[in-house]
Amino acid sequence: MRIDSINSRCKMSRMLTSMYRTQAMKSLRERLGTIRLLSKEGPAREMPPSNVKSDELDWEKTWMSVVSCAKSEAGKRFLGECRAMQEIEEIEEHFDMIGELRALRVRNKMKDFDDSFTFTSIADVEDILLRVSTAGVVEVEELQTLRTTARTLRQLNDRMKSEEVSWLCPTVVRVWSQRGGKAVPAQVIKVLNQNLKSDGRLDLSRYPEARALQENYLRLEETVRTTTNLQRKLHPLVQEMESAKQAYLQAIHQILRLISRDISPHARDVLDALEASAVLDGLCARERAALRMGASRPLVGREGLIQLHACQHPLLALRETSPVGNDLLLDSSKRGLVVTGPNGGGKTILLKTVGLFAKLVQRGCWLPCRAGSRFDLFEHILCSIGDGQDVFKDLSTFSSQLEDIRKIMNTSLSSAPASSLILLDEPCSGTCPEEGSALAKAILQELVEQDVRLVTTTHYEGVKNMAMNNHRFQVCNMYWNGSSPSFRAFFGFPGHSRALAAAERSGLPRAVLGRARSLLAGHQQVLELVEEVEERRAGEHQVQLVEISALRLRIHQLEASMDQWEERIATGSTALIRQARTAVLLQLQVAEAAVEEAKQEALRKEELAWGLESEDLELSLSLFYQGAEESEAKDKRKGSRK
Repeated sequence: MRIDSINSRCKMSRMLTSMYRTQAMKSLRERLGTIRLLSKEGPAREMPPSNVKSDELDWEKTWMSVVSCAKSEAGKRFLGECRAMQEIEEIEEHFDMIGELRALRVRNKMKDFDDSFTFTSIADVEDILLRVSTAGVVEVEELQTLRTTARTLRQLNDRMKSEEVSWLCPTVVRVWSQRGGKAVPAQVIKVLNQNLKSDGRLDLSRYPEARALQENYLRLEETVRTTTNLQRKLHPLVQEMESAKQAYLQAIHQILRLISRDISPHARDVLDALEASAVLDGLCARERAALRMGASRPLVGREGLIQLHACQHPLLALRETSPVGNDLLLDSSKRGLVVTGPNGGGKTILLKTVGLFAKLVQRGCWLPCRAGSRFDLFEHILCSIGDGQDVFKDLSTFSSQLEDIRKIMNTSLSSAPASSLILLDEPCSGTCPEEGSALAKAILQELVEQDVRLVTTTHYEGVKNMAMNNHRFQVCNMYWNGSSPSFRAFFGFPGHSRALAAAERSGLPRAVLGRARSLLAGHQQVLELVEEVEERRAGEHQVQLVEISALRLRIHQLEASMDQWEERIATGSTALIRQARTAVLLQLQVAEAAVEEAKQEALRKEELAWGLESEDLELSLSLFYQGAEESEAKDKRKGSRK
């Protein structure tokens, strides 16, 4: 039988209406609207315009990694069109829904939500339904796709209305209902079941005339195929077969038109159910991404506060490679962070992590950091990262960077306080170091005076010294662990670039490296002294971290002990409860005092060590420059004698 080939030829009879269909679908999209995005009452509002270049932050790669966590095509399209939110209430609502879905996963011990919601069986049938709504005709294969999707959407509706989901995920159920979550009309599935066989082919048992035309055509086709010496296109038998074929195709087209007409009144309901499933799949995708990243729910506000514990770059976290986590704090008193350290040590990675966190918060996603972190909502995310050299615009590396900074400063001037996050990667590089350093210091100081939150990387010694002596800045060093980067940020002291070490790793000839070291001469001794200071301070910092962690563990143990005491004497007298609580609270106060004392002692040691080391460095530098001046004077005297 050649029914499949015959059905495929039905498409030819509908090619004449393709232009009309395209125009009608376009107008219907404008009238009915396609799948709405994140806003509760229609399309989400755009964030105010900013100068951020998403590709500089690797935002497209990061968000596409989240989009790929969706299982249905409609869900992926929904997330792909997702825009930034600007209301904290909406962001908190999305955080709530991720937590509710996590609770559902844990309760049912699900590896994936497809165990509960079969998103993979939901096709993106929006175009099919829009065509049906405009009196168009759908094909047999599309009817089978529509039937599978309608059945799955109906099952999804039953699952969403179950007692377990209603109890564990009340916010999810409410938002799903607001977005049009409903049961697909039974009439749609009934019509499709009546006209399609189980394998998806058209069932002609209800249409005897079409069945007779099909049999007649197949009989004539078989006769022509088995008869020899027929003159094709001229023989009456061939002409009769062609006439039978056209009659059969017209009958099939009419049947498909009748089916489309029966489905048309319910197309809007199916579209609403599809929209609601896309929203639900997008929420499940956020939860999947959070699980893969090991993310937790951050606190969100509008005060411009960034307080992160063990934050990780989202792309690295999605690889499940357990990247190094770093702490970070920016607030109204410490508005700027200057990240220093060796090339390849992770400065730009830390810079991009902050920018990606800001954009993930705008999309209602949890962050790959420890619980208790906070990342406030920023209206503007402004960055200058990478080389913006453009031959056609007559922009060099330096001039393109200045153009970006000019736009950033103009935007921050016109924005509300604490509403801009600015990320600068080695500002004012690519020019004279002295002038570039002075310009960078002036730009950074001007920006923090505008009450923005600023993260920048640098190799300029002048910028490092400025940050050390300005109370609005803090400095961190991406610590170099022996012969390899640790990617861990140590705060309180700057690091140096270790350019020769980077050159050695890149494979430059030893003769070149040796000549470079000889040209450094006495300055190499200063660098070695700085490296020694870094090593000693990093070791002290690590010891302090261990001590503080131990004290925190002790506090947690005491808190657990207090809970146990309360449970044991819950039925006892009030005096006993008060006595036990007072005893445990006293121990907690002692432990907290020990933690505070350890922190203060560590700070005193750091300040003392840094003061002594600074004096040693200044003495070494003065002796070095004094020797250089005496040597230069001797050379001049010798030249004058000659």
